Amino acid sequence: MRLSDRTCIFTTPGDIPQGLFGGVFLFAFEMLPYLQLNKMRPAWSIASKLYGSEPDFEVIPGLLDLAYKAPADIEARINLLELKQDRPFALGNDWYKLNLLWSEYFRVPTRIQQAVRSLGNLGETLGIHYRGTDKNTTAWDSNPVSFEDFTLIIKDMLQRKPALKRVFLATDEAAFVTYLSSNLDIPVASFGAGRHHLEQKTEEERTTEADRALIDCLALSRCAVVLNTSSALSAFSKVLNPDLEIYRCAASKMFADIPYFPIAYIPRYESDDVVVAEILARTMADDWLSNPAARRFRKKFAFKSRAPFRALFRRMRKRVRNLRPIGG
Repeated sequence: MRLSDRTCIFTTPGDIPQGLFGGVFLFAFEMLPYLQLNKMRPAWSIASKLYGSEPDFEVIPGLLDLAYKAPADIEARINLLELKQDRPFALGNDWYKLNLLWSEYFRVPTRIQQAVRSLGNLGETLGIHYRGTDKNTTAWDSNPVSFEDFTLIIKDMLQRKPALKRVFLATDEAAFVTYLSSNLDIPVASFGAGRHHLEQKTEEERTTEADRALIDCLALSRCAVVLNTSSALSAFSKVLNPDLEIYRCAASKMFADIPYFPIAYIPRYESDDVVVAEILARTMADDWLSNPAARRFRKKFAFKSRAPFRALFRRMRKRVRNLRPIGG
């Protein structure tokens, strides 16, 4: 289907069962290169049963604002997943270009920005995102990081950067809020623990949790430095603020044919401390950077086209037809 500015890109509520940042936002982001290259400003109606409200469960627009006025007279509707399959792109690590691309289409709503302002100036704050729950059991994706090990890494960073005066903590593990507060000598600010995206929630809770996730991401983007475990949420803070100093403390494994954006492209944390270095050796095991198949993604880029297999096959078949025997 040919797209135009009078197209609406949509999903049904059950189309994206994954999380908010690693599913809904990522899938939409992956289509922005195509839209930008073709100077398109379509309407959006992205629904998510995990985060939206009845009857339409729409989260884009809603959780995110559009950065332009969407067309009202729609002539065609196309499912985002079909578009993603037909015109796939891989996103990379040119954060400034990615920030410009994202900002060309989406904006963080005023209500989210106001919530983050309640934290005050975050310029001397170490941002922490501890993604626990299923991330400590899904070995295909990353490696578990214990409370104790992550706290040692955090203390190592605080020792290296004594100008950091407090911590902002985002996590889905309620016990880690108490644990970290009890084991640091500086204040720990937090909006409390978020809830796992697959937990059953009421309509009001779905809306609150969606806002809360975006609030945490925006707050992290405004911190002086960020440390995270395997998480699309906190990695997206680098999209919102490409100048952000951020490091990951756990592996992002190569479980698909491309690295998992955006967490894979966050720099790995390194330490001269023997104990911390041993922890990182465990948590970084089997990281995508050690996978020879991922070598082509190591250079800096904003996005690359991933031609569908059937289109690639057509091009190869055409080239074979055009070949002529030597001496013919």
